[in-house]
Amino acid sequence: MNTENETFTNDTSTNLTINNTLDFIVTTFITVLLLFIMLTMGCTVDGNKLLTHIKRPCGIMIGFLCQFGVMPLIGYVLAIAFQLKPVSAIAVVLTGCCPGGLGSNMLTFWVDGDMNLSICMTLCSTLLAMGMMPLCLVIYTTKWEDLGNISIPYERLGISLVSLLIPISVGSIINYKWPNKARVLIKIGSVIGVILICIIAVGINWLYKDMWIMDTAFLVTGIIFPWIGFASGLILAWIAREPWERCRTISLETGIQNTGLCSTIIKLAFPNEIAAEMIFFPMVYSCSWIICGITMVAAYKIYKGRSQKNSETHKTMTDNVEENITFTSYATSKNRDED
Repeated sequence: MNTENETFTNDTSTNLTINNTLDFIVTTFITVLLLFIMLTMGCTVDGNKLLTHIKRPCGIMIGFLCQFGVMPLIGYVLAIAFQLKPVSAIAVVLTGCCPGGLGSNMLTFWVDGDMNLSICMTLCSTLLAMGMMPLCLVIYTTKWEDLGNISIPYERLGISLVSLLIPISVGSIINYKWPNKARVLIKIGSVIGVILICIIAVGINWLYKDMWIMDTAFLVTGIIFPWIGFASGLILAWIAREPWERCRTISLETGIQNTGLCSTIIKLAFPNEIAAEMIFFPMVYSCSWIICGITMVAAYKIYKGRSQKNSETHKTMTDNVEENITFTSYATSKNRDED
């Protein structure tokens, strides 16, 4: 294993150091946790509902439009609006062209979204990315640079598909045969998911601590990009008159990109001195969607808690009114009988 630190210098003469060994260890640990979490997410899958989404793929089609139509376009518009350098602009567009990330499945579970739709969208976007990513890159990055140096790691996409399909399939089987055990696994998975989100946030800031000193326009683009993605997915789903649980799901699937895949493409496709400047954008994007996602979950939990409280209060008041009406009716009837 190469334990040597790779040090690159960007155009602003800032030294950006990445420790490959720590990166490998953290990535491996996170991958193991993700596989277990995907197994627990598979425990939420309902086979009949999954088939319904496949037979009537309205939600999946909206997600496809958001993933490979809206997100690359947003990246392109942001790059133009902030007048980014060609290398920076390509990093932004490349992030927008990536398929959905696994974090969307966790957050969808926490906001009571449509888990079956979320898993379908993640699988479909990863599969379709094999053709859509090169197409989107051709459309949106030829303004800045020749695409001859950019290669799509199809092996990585294939591994991502397998890493999704196997644990989800195992989880769905557990849910079918042992539903009680599935419920326990879901609870464990939700707790580990919280821990994993924290590990990812801390790990990114530890391994890529120099990312916050990049060009200001580049940094701001990375921060606002996922927020715009979340909003765009929500609006398009609402326009399509999807139920609110699907609106939340499509919003999360749109805003959360597979930044790990984006980082791999950058490392494989560009020389070290260029990769050093580009690699931090998907990391900033990840930190931003984590903050946005946690904010959305917290807001939803507060809203849900207040709604339940108001519902219980209303129910109590209704029950009291009905009891009073019943008692009054009984008393009136008794008085009439006595007369």
